[in-house]
Amino acid sequence: DLKVMLDTAFREKADSHLARLGLDWGRAVIPAEFVTDPILPEDIAQVDELCQNLRAAGATGTRDGLLLGFGTHLNIAVAGLDGPSILPTVRAFALLEGWLRQRDPIDPARRLLPFVDPYPTALTDRLAADDAAGLSLGRLMDIYLDLAPSRNHALDLLPLFRHADSERVTSALAHAEQVSPRPAYHYRLPDSRLDEADWSIAYEWNRWCLVERV
Repeated sequence: DLKVMLDTAFREKADSHLARLGLDWGRAVIPAEFVTDPILPEDIAQVDELCQNLRAAGATGTRDGLLLGFGTHLNIAVAGLDGPSILPTVRAFALLEGWLRQRDPIDPARRLLPFVDPYPTALTDRLAADDAAGLSLGRLMDIYLDLAPSRNHALDLLPLFRHADSERVTSALAHAEQVSPRPAYHYRLPDSRLDEADWSIAYEWNRWCLVERV
């Protein structure tokens, strides 16, 4: 199944005729997003076919305008809810993030808007320390909540951490109720380049697979 909706929190509050009218007026500037049910990697080809059809129908991507902060979000299921399952992937991403951004630069609109801030150097240094390999999931969560307590990172771990230990996250963050718990890495680095023929969801998925291989 596929959901198509306006990409704004106000859609949840449009419970009156006036509010719905306001959303209708906003369609000219508020981007639409589509969200799939969980899929297997072999199903990505179907999503890319959808992207091709949208492109043919006139859909635009991040690079079509300076203020178009469109993005692609992948929610990748975790192998397990413990330190040995999660820590190596997080460490690999932190160490590769600069290279990933250099190899495929993010559109200026995405860099200007507060969507995909890089991990703080302090977090990357802590994850690269000699004793980091043995961190428990709880200790990893404490370090992340201390050094990078924001949704605005390319690899947003707050949904995963809230799923694993909601109380730990809610006690550390003022607005933790806005974080939807899910057993997945919330990967939000890529642009959305629907209107570019050489771009695909499969391309972005393969970049993530590189992180997991490392």
